[in-house]
Amino acid sequence: KNLNDLLDELGDVKIASIQLQDMDHYITKLLQHRSASGTNISMRHLKAAFNKAVKWNYIYRNPMQEIKPIPVEKRNDQELFLSLEQIDLFKKAIIGNPLESILHFYLQTGCRLNEAVLLMWEDVDFDNRTILFRAAVTKSREGRYFYFGKGGRLESLLEHQNPQPGRPVFPSTRNKDKPFSHFWVSTKARRIFDDIGLPWATVHTLRHTFATHLANSGMAMPVLSGILGHSDTKLTERYYIHRDRKISEDAITNLPY
Repeated sequence: KNLNDLLDELGDVKIASIQLQDMDHYITKLLQHRSASGTNISMRHLKAAFNKAVKWNYIYRNPMQEIKPIPVEKRNDQELFLSLEQIDLFKKAIIGNPLESILHFYLQTGCRLNEAVLLMWEDVDFDNRTILFRAAVTKSREGRYFYFGKGGRLESLLEHQNPQPGRPVFPSTRNKDKPFSHFWVSTKARRIFDDIGLPWATVHTLRHTFATHLANSGMAMPVLSGILGHSDTKLTERYYIHRDRKISEDAITNLPY
């Protein structure tokens, strides 16, 4: 995937013609719609691919050899998810935006970026009120079902998307037979967050928001882990830090002596 994205940017070129300045330009563009950590992951994959090309004598030198990882700033706990006030601010900011429906979907399902972008109507079952996130698009490469309640906001959101078999649930504004580009969704979402004073937030922040507020509501960790599609409950534990801290603070504040 990383190589395909690079070729989309550079065009049909020979691998031996790719230079350091080409990779610098590409990485600068990546940072416009990805976090520093996400960009570093792509860089590692590309560097490994170029190293393999050197080993196979396709090229003499890795064009990424001198490129250093992007510094990643440590974020405060409060920057891991949106507070209720920030959620309200965000909802108001996306009213009328072409991405309004898909961004609400992220908030109400906690799914990953591509899981919503590539969702097809064949994966939505209104009778059984389930959404199937297929193995091909999930991070763990294992499919999972998401269950939604009757008459809830998620069901209403999906019904208003005009279900049509064979089409994506969230079609592009240019071509209803094609999904949104995940790059476009990511970039536009970042701009929205920037405009409302939350420059640290991304689409993935909506997943953290969903998970953290469910944890705070008392949902059991194994249940939340299954909803999120985590392969190990240890990945889910971070969402309980905020809940445990609040419980501790409230208990200390309300000591009977």
